[in-house]
Amino acid sequence: MAAAAYAAVISVRRVLEDFLHPARHWILLDTQHFRSLLQKVFSFQHFLEDYDALPVTSKSEAEDGVEGQLAKACYAVEDIIESFVSDQILASPNLQALDMILTRFSQDFPKVLQDVDFIEKKVVKIKGKMGVVKDQQPVNSLPVAGLSRRLAPVASNTMAGLDSHLFQMKKRLVGDEPKLQMVSIVGMGGIDKTTLARTVYDNPMIVQNFEIRAWVTISQEYNMREILLALLHVTETLFGDRKQEDSANNFANFVFLGVCPPELEKVGKQIAKSCKGLPLALVVIGGLLAKSQRTIVQWKYVAENLTSIINLGNEEQCLKILSLSYSHLPLHLKPCFLYMAIFPEDFEIRISKLIKLWIAEGFVNPTVTRSLEDIAMEYLGELIDRNLLIVSQRGILGNVKSCIIHNLLRDLRLREAPKREFPLYNKVCEYNWSSSQLAPFSKLLRVLNVQDNYSPEKIMLLVNSRYLHFAGNWPVNSRLTSSVSLLWNRETIIVRDCPRIILPSEIWEMTQLRHLEFQDIVLPEPPQQFGHVGLQHSYILENLCSLSTPRNFKFIEEVLKRIPNIKKMKITYRDDVECSESSYCIENLARLTKLESLTLRVYWIKSIPTECFSLPHSLKKLTLSGCRLPWKDTTIVGSLPKLEILKLEYDAFQGLEWNPSDREFARLKFLLIEAPDLEYWGVESTHFPSLEYLVLDDVDLKQLPWVLQKFTRFDLLNCTSLRNPFLNSVEQIKEERESLGYEELQVEVSCRWEW
Repeated sequence: MAAAAYAAVISVRRVLEDFLHPARHWILLDTQHFRSLLQKVFSFQHFLEDYDALPVTSKSEAEDGVEGQLAKACYAVEDIIESFVSDQILASPNLQALDMILTRFSQDFPKVLQDVDFIEKKVVKIKGKMGVVKDQQPVNSLPVAGLSRRLAPVASNTMAGLDSHLFQMKKRLVGDEPKLQMVSIVGMGGIDKTTLARTVYDNPMIVQNFEIRAWVTISQEYNMREILLALLHVTETLFGDRKQEDSANNFANFVFLGVCPPELEKVGKQIAKSCKGLPLALVVIGGLLAKSQRTIVQWKYVAENLTSIINLGNEEQCLKILSLSYSHLPLHLKPCFLYMAIFPEDFEIRISKLIKLWIAEGFVNPTVTRSLEDIAMEYLGELIDRNLLIVSQRGILGNVKSCIIHNLLRDLRLREAPKREFPLYNKVCEYNWSSSQLAPFSKLLRVLNVQDNYSPEKIMLLVNSRYLHFAGNWPVNSRLTSSVSLLWNRETIIVRDCPRIILPSEIWEMTQLRHLEFQDIVLPEPPQQFGHVGLQHSYILENLCSLSTPRNFKFIEEVLKRIPNIKKMKITYRDDVECSESSYCIENLARLTKLESLTLRVYWIKSIPTECFSLPHSLKKLTLSGCRLPWKDTTIVGSLPKLEILKLEYDAFQGLEWNPSDREFARLKFLLIEAPDLEYWGVESTHFPSLEYLVLDDVDLKQLPWVLQKFTRFDLLNCTSLRNPFLNSVEQIKEERESLGYEELQVEVSCRWEW
């Protein structure tokens, strides 16, 4: 019940916040009641979070029933608001129809509010009981800062003043001392203790001498139970049978981080034996006991119940164990976990799509300081850490590109969703549904992800949908109407297989837009706006994260103000007799200070003037094509401090020689070069210190720069259309690297690099 209630509360919260946005001036209602309702929704959210954290023994069936009532009430509020907005938009400007819609809403909405008020009274009573329960909790389980999923900090490139300490640390760690040692680094804050520790941890000598290393970060305030639980989840990656003695030892380590207390040793061995050597069972049961009272009575109770699970058939046994894992998920992860059942069996899920869907469904709890995408990625990481999702593909930077679900976990989701009254399919359309089948659901449809073609007219009927992903197959220069701005909470529009589309200027009024992705769009300049009282104003698309692919996009002042948080852009420039290069204001790109990924393709005959080419320092990934800049101007790119992926496609730069400057491309890991006229590449030891992957496609280099044999991180070369002398130089570099003890250079010779 908790997952359904929490999902409903978070979802209706977002609906109300969208409804109350200043851009909704066309909604014909007094907003005071909705503001009051939003405060109640906030209260419900806090109640569910607190209630879920209580021990199971402190809850009752009657109280659990309130969660189901709360979910239904929130969905009812959501449906009536979205139905009203949909009816108003579709009926406008028919005044008689609008009057009927308002009358019907004024009759139905108070009934829903009565249900909310009734549930609120129940929640207040439960909160009173919860206060007593909280007061009775032991001191060592107070909710202080727990163990969060944090990456090990990245050490700086300099170790000024710490060289002697580094030498002493390495000497102690790889010395001949036979006994176990604990080496502490102590001192006041800010003296680079963490930098020293990280440098030692990553040192090649340490890596070579220690087969197993682990980096753990624990805050000054911590919760012992949370630490134990986090350690238990790490062990879930272990699979295979274990001997009885190993099971008992592992069990003790899981629960106590050491030796089992004498009074619990006998029953502990009984529990470990019941797990039949299955590491997953040991982890789950250990997690239960780590969070329960460590008494003989409690442990015997668990042992008896465990026997009933272990004696089931293999598949049923696994599902029961996995169900225990689900029940211990944090509340905010449960809706995301159950939602995964919408994907077909053995389906490879693109993470970029999954994140958009979670957000569209309202599962991601918004905060003021972080974007929904960042929060959703954190949710994803937590599910992966718990082995509830399996990573199937990673990107060049180690980021997760796609994942799959184990069939048993999918079965668990399908089993748990109806049991928890989680509305799995009421707002999600199956992949093989046609547009005609969707017609009856169009008014309240939230997510549309189909292979069918959709016309611009059909789009306007999906008033309340947040996520649209479909095939367009429209004629060239088709237009969306100005009424597109009335799609009040549209967040994602992705249209495939569609030639050039002309968007209306009203697209700039869609303040909830997060992702706008077309094959080729003409995006007009933002108009001057006038509100319903005649006051001039403009809307900021502060949620817009990705935009592709506008043609001949102008980075004028008015545009820059509208997209302050854009992170990903794909843009093209084609022959335009009406405009010169300077009119596109490409130099203003540098002012998009949150832009992380940029694809810029130019199809002009002449080159971009150097003075018109400027890039933001926030870029991590850059693809250039057709810019026709001289190689000496790569300094503009090489000076980007965060750049990690660079693709220089055809005619990005031109000339026979490329001589990079010192200390450029400091963090670059991936480099692709497509340059048929490039004959000499003057790489030196101070260039490209982080380079790992190099792709040379259709270049005329005589040889691979010899200095690359000293690049310790360089381990993959892909090349096409190269001469034998070049390939001979590659073999020589491979042999030299092997003689130096570096990791073997992987060389791939192919027709075309697929990325």
